[in-house]
Amino acid sequence: MPAAPNSSTVGMIPLVLGGGVSAISGIHGLAIDNLIAVRIVTPYHGLVVASETENADLFWALKGAGQFFGVVTEMTLKIHPLSTLSREDGMMWIWGFFYSPSQ
Repeated sequence: MPAAPNSSTVGMIPLVLGGGVSAISGIHGLAIDNLIAVRIVTPYHGLVVASETENADLFWALKGAGQFFGVVTEMTLKIHPLSTLSREDGMMWIWGFFYSPSQ
């Protein structure tokens, strides 16, 4: 699992292309750091695959500003077992703090 988005309105592709900060970023890096390859429809070349070995320049660009180069239709991401989290049972606690406008 490269990221654990904390909003039900964000899909994985926008999360990853936006960097992908999550509660497990300190353990496994940002979601974008776990990107292996993408299939993207570009305005000039149509559907292409970008990875470190195929269309590497496009892949590098996607990791910095992916939403500006085309429409990503598929991603390949590294996944990590839950056992790499801090507890033996794979559980973790995430705390959220909410403040009223007066605070």
